[in-house]
Amino acid sequence: MKQNNLNDLLLFSGSFISLFVGLLAAFIPNLAFITVYSYFMDASNPLMGLPYVGYQPLILASHIYTARLVMAAVGGLIGLFALLRKKMPYLGVVAISVSGLALILPSFNDTRITIPEARLFDVPWIGSLIVIIGISLMFLGLTLKKGHLPKASFLSLVLVVVANSILPLFAVLNYLPWSIFGATISYSVLLIDFLSFVGILLMVWGVLKSNARSKLHDSL
Repeated sequence: MKQNNLNDLLLFSGSFISLFVGLLAAFIPNLAFITVYSYFMDASNPLMGLPYVGYQPLILASHIYTARLVMAAVGGLIGLFALLRKKMPYLGVVAISVSGLALILPSFNDTRITIPEARLFDVPWIGSLIVIIGISLMFLGLTLKKGHLPKASFLSLVLVVVANSILPLFAVLNYLPWSIFGATISYSVLLIDFLSFVGILLMVWGVLKSNARSKLHDSL
């Protein structure tokens, strides 16, 4: 009974965080992302003082990541339904899939103008990171059941949290290397995105395996 209560608490907390913070960040640009302004030329002291971090205004408005964060919030709402509809365990799989994959969607309707010498590189910010924490709690709430969680799926938590924290951490430390934030194609960023995607797939696999093992255990 205590384990079930813990599962429900984790699932509720993660779903509520994903829903509430996802909606907030979807319409408050300052919570959703920051922008690194980088010079395209590999120069240590470019004339324009680049690179530097630009913070978004603290206003209510749609922005380039509104769609992805609304989708992440929908995943949180599905997670709440999964809590209420325990006879439909695969709702949890849908919740993790929707919220997780939403965070790797590209930006939409970016109408900002850049000059040929500079690049705008957008980095998910505090609201997006809190949504990731919510997804992680949802994952734990859906899988920590009677010891049926595949141990390998714990790697998903590390991959998702660490991969999505690297670029914001660089911004906080004001470490803005041209090879990451300025290059037209950054293999480091591609690797980070790939690890995040793998982490989400591992989460989905972990929830599926946990549900399958729980059903098998209950039938015996």
